[in-house]
Amino acid sequence: MHQCHKIGDYKKRNRTSYIYFDASMKFPKLKKLYLRQNKIELLMFRNLDSLNQITPKLTHLYLSENYLTAINLDSLSPTLTHLYLDNNNISQLTIESSNNSFKVLNINGNQFNELCGHYPGGGCDGILLEKFPQLEYFSIENVGLRNVSANAFLYSSALVYLIMSQNNLSQIENRTFHELVNLKTLILDDNQLSALPDLSKLKNLELFSIARNKISSLRKFDFDKLENLKSLNLSYNLDEIIPGTFNGFESLEVLDLSGNKLQTLSTFWITPKTKLECLFLRNNLFLSFSNLPLTAIKNLRYVSLAENPLPSIANTKSLMFLSDNVTLDINGDQLIGDTT
Repeated sequence: MHQCHKIGDYKKRNRTSYIYFDASMKFPKLKKLYLRQNKIELLMFRNLDSLNQITPKLTHLYLSENYLTAINLDSLSPTLTHLYLDNNNISQLTIESSNNSFKVLNINGNQFNELCGHYPGGGCDGILLEKFPQLEYFSIENVGLRNVSANAFLYSSALVYLIMSQNNLSQIENRTFHELVNLKTLILDDNQLSALPDLSKLKNLELFSIARNKISSLRKFDFDKLENLKSLNLSYNLDEIIPGTFNGFESLEVLDLSGNKLQTLSTFWITPKTKLECLFLRNNLFLSFSNLPLTAIKNLRYVSLAENPLPSIANTKSLMFLSDNVTLDINGDQLIGDTT
């Protein structure tokens, strides 16, 4: 019988809250194992030290949307590179050995209060990332996360994608991200942050999103070192933009400032050397097109201005020098008055 059929029959016989792996099972060629949506509460091993004994080539394990409350990663397989544990009830992730191959770890929708740093004496009421030295993709979204230790990522220099959205973070200490020299994507949406974290060492960062936090203003130096940033989302935060804040954004292509309380942009609000193509200004407080100096942005192709209290665009002089290739999206506005 084909080993895919064996897995299927095995699942059919185990519709309880437990799933058993026995030494008599042999899947020597199995690389991907899907056990999603099976109401599994516990993984049980009979006459086995680890899953590796019956699946020596396993690289992907999908345990999403089950009822797991705890899991011992040491009992899995050293060949495992992709582990999906999202949408369980896990509050305890046990791992003693850092001799593993994990590159992708998704624990969204579980229950973790803390990303721990290095504790010489041991002990961590959360997740200790130093046990995942090869991790490239880490998603810890919607888990109730409240604290990230300043040295939580001390051994995480391989990380490329980090997602910590929909949590309860109110502060991130300055040196927290300093070791993430290879990071390209950082997403911190839907937290309680009142200031931007220190991004100064993230020289390879290409996408940064911190939408729907509590950041009312920016400091001029917040983005000074992000020379490779291509996409920035600051939506639903700001009251103002200080001139010079975006002076270093020569590589930026997409900027989302939607849902803020912006009334005007200064003449030199962004460097004229920028490669900006898409600008989202939807749902702000702009009253006049003269408060929107956009003509210096030579690569601009799309501007969203819907849901602003703007006047009619008829005969407006402030937009006449925009490139012919620019699409101006004002759908949904009630256009009134003149353009002065």
